[in-house]
Amino acid sequence: MKRRWVLPLIMIASAASAAGPWQDWTPVVDSAETTVAQYYKRQHPAADIDLKVSAPDDRLKLSACDKNLTIDLSNPPENGGNLSIHVRCSGETPWAIYLKGEVNIWTAILVARHTLPRGHRLQASDMTLTKINITKARSGVLYRPDDADGKELRRGLEAGKPIKIRDLIEPMVIKRGDRVQIAARAEGLQVLMTGTALRNGRLGEQIPISNDRSNRKLRAKVIAQGHVEVPF
Repeated sequence: MKRRWVLPLIMIASAASAAGPWQDWTPVVDSAETTVAQYYKRQHPAADIDLKVSAPDDRLKLSACDKNLTIDLSNPPENGGNLSIHVRCSGETPWAIYLKGEVNIWTAILVARHTLPRGHRLQASDMTLTKINITKARSGVLYRPDDADGKELRRGLEAGKPIKIRDLIEPMVIKRGDRVQIAARAEGLQVLMTGTALRNGRLGEQIPISNDRSNRKLRAKVIAQGHVEVPF
């Protein structure tokens, strides 16, 4: 990647070397850092953003830009890290370069307040918020207790460990043999029936149900504890 950037820079520098005066890189780096900071503040409003943009090699000589620079981020990673910043001058002597940047994002994420066993159904007292560098963390962290409240754990968690999306599963709210209310809905109409669950069901799952009146077997979606729905 570095070689691909360096060669174009040398070619641009050679073309501009006779023009002078040379571009001062300090305001360019400042503008790039401002652009990066604004981008990540929009993505993470409550976070602390640490960033650094590296100036080009001192040997790079480009003509001072006589117009406002255009600064674009090239596919910035969602949670920070290393990124490329495209800086372009469209002045009388145009040029373009890539600057290297590094971003670290510190924000509060959801962690286990105490050791939690596999299969535990989470509640507010099980969770707390701790500020960490999410750039160093793997993806899937959660930021609000509401994102995990009522969910079950796929695996046990030690105290202080992040609670991640992949750790959670919808709770089991219906067990095989439970009596359930079946709602059939269509275009504002609703018909209610009773039935029996033929297997366990989690929120959002499709499970087989036996209609108590007709003994007909149906596939129904679990929508709440003791409640399922079927298309009319």
